[in-house]
Amino acid sequence: MQDTASSPAPTPAEVQTDTSGTGTAQSGTRAGRPRGAGGDRPARGAARLSSLSGADAARLFASRRAGQRPPADVTQTAGVLLAALPVGALQAYMVWAALDAGVPDRFTASMWTLVVGAAVVGAALAGTAIPVRRAVPAPWWAARVLSAVALVGAAAALRLAAQLADTPLMLVGVLSALLAITANIALWSTEVRRWCGARDV
Repeated sequence: MQDTASSPAPTPAEVQTDTSGTGTAQSGTRAGRPRGAGGDRPARGAARLSSLSGADAARLFASRRAGQRPPADVTQTAGVLLAALPVGALQAYMVWAALDAGVPDRFTASMWTLVVGAAVVGAALAGTAIPVRRAVPAPWWAARVLSAVALVGAAAALRLAAQLADTPLMLVGVLSALLAITANIALWSTEVRRWCGARDV
């Protein structure tokens, strides 16, 4: 009994040491504790983002008006886009004919570029006609870009016709410019925008 009563009380330093040791043990236990389901949160977040992006991409190529009849403005716009194929082919042919007849060498590169560009842009615009009529967003946006490119090509054809004094090429350039202007106005009209993409209205 005397030994127990006479034993000294623990000093504050010893108490602090024991407390820190306990904290170290607890932190070690937390560090060694398995994360469980919470450790998969970054992977799940990445998978969710990828699925959302895939869904958004699929929505860009899906019809927003499936089973609905398009308005008259949309049908007329599709007709204008289809007309871009023969007009683009005619412009490409006229430039090629002028090139085949013989031109100065400084015109050769730009004329070949105009031949290929007129044919490709005309075919691409015609390819967007049916998707625009069916209210598919991505081809509609592509058609707006292509119609602007077609207008630049028509201006280049007019400039080339003026430099070469080629009247048939001048007439074809005017026709191409009129078609490109009409397509630009139609694709940006309120009715077509409402039909193809309500977010842009």
